[in-house]
Amino acid sequence: MDRNPYLVNKAFRSYLLATVMSTMAVSFGSMLGSIVVGQVLGSDALGAVNVMMPIIQMLAAINALVNIGGATVMAVCIGRGRATEIHGIFTKCMVMSLTVSLTIAALGVLFIDPIMDVLCTTDALRADAREYGLLVFAMSPLYILMPGLGTFVRMDNAPKLATYGFLTSNIVNILLAYVFMGPMDMGLPGFALSTAIGYIAGAAVLATHFRRDSRLGFGKGTVRTSEILSMGSPAAFAMMLIMVNMLGMNLIVMNNMGSEGMAIRSVCLNIQMLSSIFVSGISQTLQPVGGTLYGSEDMTGMRMVTSIAARYQIAASGTIMVIALLVPQLFLTVYGVTDPSTVEEGIHCIRLFAPFIILQALNYMVMILFQVFGHRPASLAVSAIECGAVLAFAYTLVGYSTDYIWTSFWMGELLASLIIVTASLLIRHIRPEFSGLALLKRPEGLTYDTSSNGDGSDLPTTLDSIESFLSTNGVPDEICVRARLCCEEIMLNVIEHGISGDPDRFMDVLVRIVDDRVLITIRDDGGPFDPIAYDSDGVGLMIVKGQCSSLNYARSVNQNNVFLGFPMTN
Repeated sequence: MDRNPYLVNKAFRSYLLATVMSTMAVSFGSMLGSIVVGQVLGSDALGAVNVMMPIIQMLAAINALVNIGGATVMAVCIGRGRATEIHGIFTKCMVMSLTVSLTIAALGVLFIDPIMDVLCTTDALRADAREYGLLVFAMSPLYILMPGLGTFVRMDNAPKLATYGFLTSNIVNILLAYVFMGPMDMGLPGFALSTAIGYIAGAAVLATHFRRDSRLGFGKGTVRTSEILSMGSPAAFAMMLIMVNMLGMNLIVMNNMGSEGMAIRSVCLNIQMLSSIFVSGISQTLQPVGGTLYGSEDMTGMRMVTSIAARYQIAASGTIMVIALLVPQLFLTVYGVTDPSTVEEGIHCIRLFAPFIILQALNYMVMILFQVFGHRPASLAVSAIECGAVLAFAYTLVGYSTDYIWTSFWMGELLASLIIVTASLLIRHIRPEFSGLALLKRPEGLTYDTSSNGDGSDLPTTLDSIESFLSTNGVPDEICVRARLCCEEIMLNVIEHGISGDPDRFMDVLVRIVDDRVLITIRDDGGPFDPIAYDSDGVGLMIVKGQCSSLNYARSVNQNNVFLGFPMTN
């Protein structure tokens, strides 16, 4: 039968909520906290919080560079049957996160005044921004370590626990923010303290993972630090450019519209954050799921997961854009902007800004796809074009009208989209081995993939099709028979002990002929179950081990993967 999207769909959905919650660890807490700040302390305090957003974005970028990059490398290693690298990757990432965050904390606290000279040019906001900024810098390790730990827990087949950790973090943060800034009248330091306690509470929940059947732990491995940083660099570079964009646009707004403009800018930034929770969550779900599929060179699976992500992305960002266009005053009211003249100007500015949301979502997803598919220079280029174009339009056109501050966001993204499409068409014309907008490269050798029902009703047909594919493409008859026999033993084990003969579930089988080897991957969504290690009488497993030249098992994205290898010659 043809490849069924069941396993890819299930892997994506199971990781989506946890990944969205991961982005909430920074974005949602800051966004809801900003609501509390605006409602309790007023629009000037809201603007002061926004002054520090470039620094918070920088910390998120470091998390992406080290921890999201490390988790993606881990997914690729698992997809290639190298699960033994997990300890080394986790150790490197935690050590780097702690070292870098402590350095940032020390430098930020020591040099807070020179930093404020760069971040804030409005005297009305400076005192509050400095007070809040000191605590943000002091909390830098929490901003990096807690989301990073959640990323690895999610990758280690525990997306629900990761979700609980991030939910706990945000709930504690918001509840304490109301208490500290309301009844206790602690001002912005109360907001910073509530964030810190929220991170600690979330980390405590995540730490329970290590009392379970966790593969995470400290140890050595052969994966180089440069490989981790290289994998994380496109997303991190994009986030750093967002930081540059935040700083540049903040300064433009402060210099041209004052504190009133900063209040509106804060609302627009929080609308962007709301969108980014889903934009980043959906796109970054591509990293563990797409990374595993890419590692096993499953081209059909990669196309499926790309299509799923695009549908989610358009639905989420499109909905937020429409709300911003239709009822912009809703966002102003929620964030405590009540001055009539500011509200009138804010409604106008938000509507000019709104188209940016869906364009940015689509460009960000393409950037992540470039990263997962190995086109890292292209991924970096997308980020640079987005940031550079937005700032260029704003600086060039603001002299004509302050309206261009807000339209420059979507104008820059539109230019980036046009460049991406043009470049992709040109590359595919020159290099026909690439396909699609994200330039997915066809794997080496010959490939056949299929799915088989969980009840085993079409198992004979599946085995016939595998054997026929191998035979038709020049694999010796003896190897064809051995491959069929091993697939049958493994798949029967999965049906009986992994997915319990459920007709609504499927196994995926990917068969590749590469050089002088036949490589087969069998994937299912049963509970943690190693079919090559389970055999009631030992005969089936003995047969498989005797017929294969290589036999490995790995569990990734809550699914079991068995890797079989056969030489083309005896």
